[in-house]
Amino acid sequence: MRRRRKRAVMAAQPMAHVTAPDLRPSEVRQAPEAKAGLMVRVYRDTCEVDRLYNDGHLGRPDSDEAKRRLDAALWLRAVHHRSGAAPRVIGSYGALGGDDEMSEQQADAWRLYSEAMRAMGGFAATVQRVCVWDGRTRLMVYLRSGLDRLVAWRGM
Repeated sequence: MRRRRKRAVMAAQPMAHVTAPDLRPSEVRQAPEAKAGLMVRVYRDTCEVDRLYNDGHLGRPDSDEAKRRLDAALWLRAVHHRSGAAPRVIGSYGALGGDDEMSEQQADAWRLYSEAMRAMGGFAATVQRVCVWDGRTRLMVYLRSGLDRLVAWRGM
């Protein structure tokens, strides 16, 4: 006897079954480059750290401790970005142009980033995976401990 698959019925149903943390905070606005009034959904969670903060994984969202951890994570992300160490194209059919040397500002940012990673000790890999590369982790204790070390190192 064959089993029948249940057909999915697309209908407008209220979203009462979805809890508030499951919804990403967003707003609908006009796309900046649109000429014909194209509307887009813009999410406020720009990276994984924002989602973790909003979900309460960095501490209670209204606590100073969670805000300091979020600030430290976003600072680390910004320093890494300023250092120019983001992934680059490693293969191309044509000439890429440019040079491989760092500017003085990039070199300073890289030194600062390296010192911050050393200050976090054994928690640096987890913090880097989540804060810089938008990866996920199950080791929230490691993430919080690494961010606490970063907060102490920066004197926040």
